[in-house]
Amino acid sequence: MRFDTDKFYSGYRARFGKLTASQVDGLGELLSFIEADRKMQDVRHAAYLLATAGHETAHTFKPITERGGKGYFDKYNAGTRIGRRLGNTQPGDGYNFRGRGYVQITGRDNYEKFSTKDDDLLANPELALQPETAYAIAVAGMRTGAFTGKKLTDYISGKRCDYVNARRIINGTDKALSIADAARRYESILVSSVVDDDVVEAPVKAVPAAQSPTVPPQALDASPTTDAPPANEGEAAPETPAENGQAVVGGRPSDPIIKLPSSLSEAKELAEKARSYLPDGSDTTKRWATRSAAGAFLIAAWRWLTDPTHLIPILILIGIAALFIGGWLLSRYLTKKHARALEAAERARYQTQEFELQKLKLQIESQNAARLADPSQYNVVVDTGAGGPVAEKGQAS
Repeated sequence: MRFDTDKFYSGYRARFGKLTASQVDGLGELLSFIEADRKMQDVRHAAYLLATAGHETAHTFKPITERGGKGYFDKYNAGTRIGRRLGNTQPGDGYNFRGRGYVQITGRDNYEKFSTKDDDLLANPELALQPETAYAIAVAGMRTGAFTGKKLTDYISGKRCDYVNARRIINGTDKALSIADAARRYESILVSSVVDDDVVEAPVKAVPAAQSPTVPPQALDASPTTDAPPANEGEAAPETPAENGQAVVGGRPSDPIIKLPSSLSEAKELAEKARSYLPDGSDTTKRWATRSAAGAFLIAAWRWLTDPTHLIPILILIGIAALFIGGWLLSRYLTKKHARALEAAERARYQTQEFELQKLKLQIESQNAARLADPSQYNVVVDTGAGGPVAEKGQAS
């Protein structure tokens, strides 16, 4: 493939924003590699490569080194959990084999995997920063699945073009939507700037395919950057160290990557789309999708509520809600009032019974006192056990 660079840069500025001189140099070099790559026959592959390289290099479009002081990389040294996963076996391997390239490789195993006869990356890891070598590593990893086990043709081949899930060849689904959006823009730019379908013959370094892919740490839990270049020339992008061996450098978007929903139906569609991006067993991505869907719903709801044309329906809804709430509160009030009345009646009944018992008790005590004071007024019968009862004094005859 050959491209008209004037059309390419014009299309880039129209879709992403202005370019710095340094970015023009980086993009120009990448385009020359793509033109010289005889295996690059699908413009969609080139588009996704550019989107990935732009994202991973903070839109400098030049190979970068993972940021951080020497002590920062001690957690990647031999004997650590991450170091063992990266194949680091010697003291200092964490720093010596830190991330480098367009798509940064990290760890002794990956540097050995992408070494060639001409480029011994184990002996000289800095060779991974040479643009030609960095390009060879990037396309080899994407084509063969050497980064994560997933290949570019698994998602972009023939009539299938899944830019979103193509992110799995590099880093799961992290920033998948924004990179997919950038890839679609690059595809449009490349299609409009293609000169012909001939491939420019030029040497491009070959990198051996990995026999048993080792997943780089950035494929596990990295947090890369946004998808648009810095706004001003010479403006530095913010930096955030990555826990997984990949540099994290911030960029500035030139326009919204994802259109915010303007209705509840669009919010629902976005929520369903977000669920389709969930990788198996990824709690982090599930939380991201859940929060995205909730945020989309709240935004759509707010826009609907603040639309002046919805004033009457809103007032009706408020009125209905007020009736329900008022009825519920009245019901609670009457229920409590009835319960208090029942409680008062029961208390009065109990007090009446207590009064009657006390009255009866007083009557009995009064009779007993009168009997003791004048026994002659009462009949007393004594049973002798022999001749029957005998009337004692005071008994009526």
